[in-house]
Amino acid sequence: MLEFKVLGRLRVVVDGRDVPVTGAVDRILLMGLLVNANTAVDPVEIVGSVWDEEADLAASVRESVGRLEALVDGLPGTTRLRPQSGGYRLSVNEGLIDYCQAKAMYRQSKHHTPMHSAELLRDAFALWPETFEPDVAWSREVDALMRSIVDDLDAAVRTISRSSPVLPDDYVE
Repeated sequence: MLEFKVLGRLRVVVDGRDVPVTGAVDRILLMGLLVNANTAVDPVEIVGSVWDEEADLAASVRESVGRLEALVDGLPGTTRLRPQSGGYRLSVNEGLIDYCQAKAMYRQSKHHTPMHSAELLRDAFALWPETFEPDVAWSREVDALMRSIVDDLDAAVRTISRSSPVLPDDYVE
C-alpha cells in the first residue's frame, strides 16, 4: 500500500516501509506537489517560496524534478509526475495523502451538526503525528489547515457544551 505523509515529517511509505526522499529541495518540491495534488504547479515557485538560496535555484529544481520523476515512477499504482502547462502535475489518488484526507474531513465538517463536525475535526486532527516535527518542507497550506481544524474544533466543542446540559434535568443531590 502506498501512502504520502505530509502532516509532520514528509514521508513516502510503501507497504509500511519508508522510501527515502533525501535533499531539502526534493523534500520541499514533493511537499508542494502533494499539497497541490492533481494541479499543475511551477516547481521553481514552490521551492523559491521556502528556499533562501537564490544561486542556481532553477538548476537545483530541474535536478530535483528528475529525481522525483524517477522516485514517483517507481512507486506502485498510477501515481505520476509529468510536465504540464504551468509547471508539473503530480497525478495521484488524493486518498493516499494524509493532508488531502484531513482537508476533505475539514470541508465535510462545514456541512454537519456541531456534534458530527467535532467528530470529523477530531479525526482530521488525529492524522497529525503525536510527536509533531515539522519538516524542512513544511508548508503554509498545511499550517493553515491545522489552525483551521483546531479553531473549528474548539468552536464546535463550545457550541456542544452550551447546548447540552451537564446534569440531567431530574438530577437531585
